Amino acid sequence: MEAEKSSKVLPATVTNDKYLQSCTPQALRGRLVSVRTPAEALALGEPSMGALVRAEGGDAKRIKAIVKLQCVYMNDMLNLPRGLSEAMIERIAETAVTRYRWLTIPDVQLIFERAISGQWNGGNYYSTVNVPMVESWFARYADERMDAAEARSIEEAAQHKEWYERGSEADWRRRIERMMKK
Repeated sequence: MEAEKSSKVLPATVTNDKYLQSCTPQALRGRLVSVRTPAEALALGEPSMGALVRAEGGDAKRIKAIVKLQCVYMNDMLNLPRGLSEAMIERIAETAVTRYRWLTIPDVQLIFERAISGQWNGGNYYSTVNVPMVESWFARYADERMDAAEARSIEEAAQHKEWYERGSEADWRRRIERMMKK
């Protein structure tokens, strides 16, 4: 399931602060303003969180920090009477980086953007947010993401099949033409 190979080079820069600054909620929001669907996030070709952890030598601390920043930003934006505690944020980050390691940072950004805009609860006001609620958002998004990946795979297979069939037909025509010339 984990398509870690990407056309983009894995950021060995994960370990430098410049990369981390590019992953703050505000920076991601500016960079990903047009990304609204899992298919669009998938099309970016970003490395998965699992690949980023491997680039960190197996240490997930910095990748978890990116998820934690998303949680804190959401807390601030929703201005909840009872927001997420530090322990809750830690649990969410751990779950995201381990259970959903095949998601990318843009995927995580989209999950939290949807929460902030109320898309996970039909546009209604949140009175509270808790760990099971956030984990359910990840699960729902993961299902959408897998559907998008499946659709993309089917589309690519159809394109390859069409290319192969056209190529085979053209080869046969050339062979027949050569035989007719003899």
